[in-house]
Amino acid sequence: MNYNMIFGIILMTLLNSCGIYRQNVVNTPMFQEKGQIQLGGHVGFAGYDGQAAFAFTNKIAVMGNYCFTNQATSYSSTNYTKLNHQFYELGLGHFRKSSKNLIHEYFIIVGQGSTSMNVASMSSGVQNYDLRSAKYTRIMLQADFGRITNKFEFGVTPRLFLINYFSNVDTQNNAYLTIPHRFVWSDLAFSIRYSPSKYFKIASQVSCTLPITGLKNGYYEASPFNASLGVIFNVR
Repeated sequence: MNYNMIFGIILMTLLNSCGIYRQNVVNTPMFQEKGQIQLGGHVGFAGYDGQAAFAFTNKIAVMGNYCFTNQATSYSSTNYTKLNHQFYELGLGHFRKSSKNLIHEYFIIVGQGSTSMNVASMSSGVQNYDLRSAKYTRIMLQADFGRITNKFEFGVTPRLFLINYFSNVDTQNNAYLTIPHRFVWSDLAFSIRYSPSKYFKIASQVSCTLPITGLKNGYYEASPFNASLGVIFNVR
């Protein structure tokens, strides 16, 4: 039995899940002092992310995130899938740096997003077009635990959040319009950053979404893994 092939098939299935929800790259500022400003851009499995964060006191910080994706999977001119997604959020939190260069951050974050999935298929000579779309709000608690060295930063971020879907459209199966629209999910992210200079960082991150409720609901199925690579600029 070729276990490598089986593992590859499972991995690609997980990474290309076609559910409504897409997790964004986790914004983990790892602030150390008042006045720090971070601007970043990332590309990952879930699309493109832009991030910003500002420490306006020695303890309080704000952040903002925006992500979007436009993906198309084409099997032929009559069979294809197009996915469009966008999401934005704002957060307010508290940070603290210890004498051992350990960072603790805690944020409450609120955001809103929308997703649409257009599916074209040919059946018995008849061209079919189906649309699945939804809007959603997300309220989240986020904790960042990091360690900073001269050149590297390491972070672990658990998150717990409530997702509420609304304005659902489904021309493929109307039964989806009557299912529960509110779920509790969590995810866990691991971040590594390299700082060639004080004002510039190369960032990488992997994360996993862990549904607490709605685990087997295919309509809202989360793409369970995300990985990203990006850059972060320290304006100050």
